[in-house]
Amino acid sequence: SLNAGATGSNQIGNGNQVLTVSGTLNTNSAGNGDGGEINLRGPQINIIDGATISASALGSGFGGDVFISALGSDADLNLGLGTTIAVRSNSGTGGSIDAAASRNVSLSGSLLDAGSLQGDGGSITLEAGSAGSGLLNVDADIVADAGGSGNGGALFLLQNSQLAIQIGTLANGGSPGTGLLSASSFGGGKGGNLTLNSGAGNDLSVAVNQNSLLAGSSPDALGT
Repeated sequence: SLNAGATGSNQIGNGNQVLTVSGTLNTNSAGNGDGGEINLRGPQINIIDGATISASALGSGFGGDVFISALGSDADLNLGLGTTIAVRSNSGTGGSIDAAASRNVSLSGSLLDAGSLQGDGGSITLEAGSAGSGLLNVDADIVADAGGSGNGGALFLLQNSQLAIQIGTLANGGSPGTGLLSASSFGGGKGGNLTLNSGAGNDLSVAVNQNSLLAGSSPDALGT
């Protein structure tokens, strides 16, 4: 468990050892301060057992940044059931989450949140196959929503592979799960952006389970 305070910056792992996170990493800020920065690096990264990683701004500051890099030619990134990564803001702009693996990225029952209660949503980037080929499996809630007059944020899903990006499909056996991808505005702002990219030279293919939802809406778009 790590609590680094208002504007802390922390690197966990040296990139050479398997990294497992099962507790709490916290660089939240209070008052007007911005959230801090958390950087996880390893040849394989497992975030499990309901772990919480947070670099949020609890006041008017901007949400912080979380960088997760699974390095090496066959490195995987796994986020297990009940895990949370949050870079939220109360009245400022949400922060950024950037998670990448050279091979596979698998999210099973996780929450990634770069939203803001009263400001603009932040950004979330997931990249699988950064070393050439990999699979992105999102059975999780990925949100960069905005409240008040803020605009929805941005979601980027990148997979360097001819295989389909999996949304709302459990990694173990391909059973139906749920996936929520949302960069919506729930106030007077505009909906955000969702970008899916299969890498240069690859055809884009996305498999979305019927229980899943992709949204980038605003009240105007919904006729309210």
